[in-house]
Amino acid sequence: MYNFYAYLFVAFSLFCTASRGQSFRVQGQVLNAQKQPVEFMDVYLTSEPHSTTPHTYTDSLGRFTLEAPRGSYVLALAEFGTQKHSLDLLLTEDVDMGVITVNQTVLLDSITIQAKKKLIERKVDRLVFNVENSVMSQGMNMMDVLKSTPLVNVQNESISIVGKGSVVIMINDKILNIPQSDVSNYLQSLNSNDVKKIEVITTPPSKYEAQGNSGIINIVLKTNQSKGWSGNFTSFYQKNIYAGFGIGGTLSYKSKKVTTSLKLNQRNNTYRPHGTRNLLGNSASIYTNETRKDEKNSISGSYDFDYQVNKNQNIGLLYDFTDDNTKMDAIGSSTYQHSESIDSVFSTNQKQIWKTKMHTLHVYYDLKFDSIGKKLSLGINYLSNIPNKVNNFNTSKNNDEQDIAIRNTSVMKYAIYS
Repeated sequence: MYNFYAYLFVAFSLFCTASRGQSFRVQGQVLNAQKQPVEFMDVYLTSEPHSTTPHTYTDSLGRFTLEAPRGSYVLALAEFGTQKHSLDLLLTEDVDMGVITVNQTVLLDSITIQAKKKLIERKVDRLVFNVENSVMSQGMNMMDVLKSTPLVNVQNESISIVGKGSVVIMINDKILNIPQSDVSNYLQSLNSNDVKKIEVITTPPSKYEAQGNSGIINIVLKTNQSKGWSGNFTSFYQKNIYAGFGIGGTLSYKSKKVTTSLKLNQRNNTYRPHGTRNLLGNSASIYTNETRKDEKNSISGSYDFDYQVNKNQNIGLLYDFTDDNTKMDAIGSSTYQHSESIDSVFSTNQKQIWKTKMHTLHVYYDLKFDSIGKKLSLGINYLSNIPNKVNNFNTSKNNDEQDIAIRNTSVMKYAIYS
């Protein structure tokens, strides 16, 4: 009898644990007032007790599927950060929401202006963000544009694709063969006004080299479609804590055989990051606080030349250069505490001056075999990078006025051929 009750108790405990950990499915379809599917609508469940928020996007037919543990939720639909629909939901079993109709007047995607492409397009293997149709993306650098690109994460100048272990950056279907640490500087030199679209390729086709669980971000630049000379001039002003500005210009020429353009850009941006960190232990703790002023000046330019030998053959070159100058002034403090008494307080002044000149050259030959996209591509790449960095640290210990100064200067130059 004792064993029977013990088995019954274990079985009941396992049942309760399984019930708590069980997930249920929520599915449905989003249509507009004209009964047309709404593609790429944000769908997510929110609930106070749960730290994670199940999230997905509607597909080309407007359908979505989510999974979440048992509980009370709010099912929300949003588009580009603006909530369009919400509904309370008690999740105790699989739920089919059926058709959810969203008012067409609140959908950005339901308004067509002069037959322009949609802002976001979903294809079988990729998501396309048509930058040229985005008003908010004009006058920005490419790092800022990527921050607002769906499926792309940008943190501390590091770029990733949701669900992918690594990412490859391409410009006009050609791999950007520069070190990962320099990708951010290069993309900040590109102006969004020169970009046609961004392709986030989550399932790379066979023509790209397989690199495990990797994705591709292909940045497609605008090309001059009209023959003869053309050009444009742009400028911007932005205000964070500090003011920033930039100017740029493009000069292009196109004939029956030749397409060429020259781009020049200059920008000045200043930011003020502020960070704190507390490391708490049983008997000892560390509290840090830092305020910085980051100033970045850059001059960049590019030149591209393409010659059409015949309808199936093209040769050309792409050349880019950037000259980045970054200055950083930081004031920080670190408090070391034992139990509840302060052991020591350190104050640090930090100054950095980083100068980097980078040149990239890509020479290519493309041979098209048919009209459906098969082609042979040959390319030669050259990268020259010249970083010049000066770091100054000055730390003082407040309680006994000890002072330590450190200066580090490094100059490096390297070249990569591929």
